[in-house]
Amino acid sequence: MSALWSAEVVAKSDRRVTVDVRAIHPDSGEFSDAKKFAFRLIYDPAYRYGPGLVREACGPLGEAVQLEQIFDDAFLDGNVDRFLERVTVRDVRNAPLDVEALREGIDRELSARGVRRDDGDAWSEAWQERWDAFWRDPARLPAATYEIDVTDPRWIAHLELGSRWESAAY
Repeated sequence: MSALWSAEVVAKSDRRVTVDVRAIHPDSGEFSDAKKFAFRLIYDPAYRYGPGLVREACGPLGEAVQLEQIFDDAFLDGNVDRFLERVTVRDVRNAPLDVEALREGIDRELSARGVRRDDGDAWSEAWQERWDAFWRDPARLPAATYEIDVTDPRWIAHLELGSRWESAAY
């Protein structure tokens, strides 16, 4: 599964974690205020793979919930409120992303530089370079700040100020 988001903890208190989230893939979609999305987001760093690719919990959240349960909507529908009290999305920037307009803008830029579509590899390479440059520039990416309130401080014990990770949360 491809990463859709990058996340960074920018503040943390006893029962709240504030996470800056950036879209890093064109299929990421819009910023969701659903508890299931936020739960999947903070769950990603709650485990890691150790030697032999054995899954290891990185704290109480990773111990309380199995990875398979994160993908089970019925499980989350019945249990997410045990972990999360509230999710607030604020300070949404550069969103929504109009992917088609981005593609058209790259086309126009390359045409203005004299690169022609019928140049085959030259067009493809130049186009891919501009596309990749967009996704590498954090200032241009869709971003939002999430405030996630948990029911118990244990559920965010694995997160520290400055923690960064990528997520395929949906």
